[in-house]
Amino acid sequence: MKAYTFGVIIFLVLMISACHRKASIISERKPVPKQVITITGPPKFQPDSMVYHLGLIRTGEVKSMEIGFVNGGGEALEIKLVSACECTKVDWPVLPIPSGERRTLKISYDSREKSGPQIVDLDIITNAAQEHTFIKLLLEVSHEVSKY
Repeated sequence: MKAYTFGVIIFLVLMISACHRKASIISERKPVPKQVITITGPPKFQPDSMVYHLGLIRTGEVKSMEIGFVNGGGEALEIKLVSACECTKVDWPVLPIPSGERRTLKISYDSREKSGPQIVDLDIITNAAQEHTFIKLLLEVSHEVSKY
């Protein structure tokens, strides 16, 4: 019995010592500095997608959505103009967008007097090296939309 008790005490002493040593090693670790990535070069308009499927909507319905994008270049991005068909309204940021910043285009499509498959082309003109970016909106307009 004495040998068993002595063995348990030795085991506990070793465990406490090991835990204390591990804690001191952890406390001695220095934090790893964050890596800073510097983006260089001209501004770059990078949308989340080049094609958006808006699905099936009823004639006369107004479909709204936002298209996200990032300035992937090193200089400020300026959106000069966004054009689309007469049935589509677009609101875009008018102030320069800093490098790495995320913004959205607010889109509103009016399906009044429309029917069948529709393709809406957005032409985004910026100060980026590739001045024109084209995004497509695909949808179908129907007089009757099923609830199912």
